[in-house]
Amino acid sequence: MASLRSFPPVIHASGATAGFKVSYALPGCGEVNIIFTGLPPYQPLVAEQGFNQTLVDHTLRADAAAILKAGYNL
Repeated sequence: MASLRSFPPVIHASGATAGFKVSYALPGCGEVNIIFTGLPPYQPLVAEQGFNQTLVDHTLRADAAAILKAGYNL
């Protein structure tokens, strides 16, 4: 296992970002990606945990449609 002392020292944030321009503009349509993670609705563990698989499928599809309608990438 590596010792913490073997890693290089952390550079102070103000010195590391001095050459970068900070932008506070909101991203445009299609510029933000969203990733869904988790089990698919019909995976056996979903039912074993007590969830209704059909309801989970319907909810995930509705959430995906809402995200796309809002202009995000999925």
